[in-house]
Amino acid sequence: MEGAERGALDRSLPIRYAQQEPSQVPEKALSALNTYRQRDLTKVPIRFKAVGNAPIMKENMYKITASSRFQAVIQFLRKQLGWKTGTPLFTYINLAFAPAPDDTVASLFKASPPSMVVEALD
Repeated sequence: MEGAERGALDRSLPIRYAQQEPSQVPEKALSALNTYRQRDLTKVPIRFKAVGNAPIMKENMYKITASSRFQAVIQFLRKQLGWKTGTPLFTYINLAFAPAPDDTVASLFKASPPSMVVEALD
């Protein structure tokens, strides 16, 4: 196996399997890895709400792919509001907590039943 291919395999498998040749990795581990790599294409409804001096959006309900990172939601919100990257934008879920940009939309949706409201503050 070439070094580049071996390096890619090392980063995607647990250490106990990464040291083995690909033919020696159990089929169950490979199928679990392939399941993990698949994107969840279901859509999650998100409502945006302006708080403070943030401008009110004309349309405030959107559906976003569940496997997307919250960073994509922040970028989308910036684009809709016409804000540049350097402008401060604070986002909260149901006015309870500020999510990390690397959280998935699906995990945030599960943590905020029955609906996910993203508040934007200026």
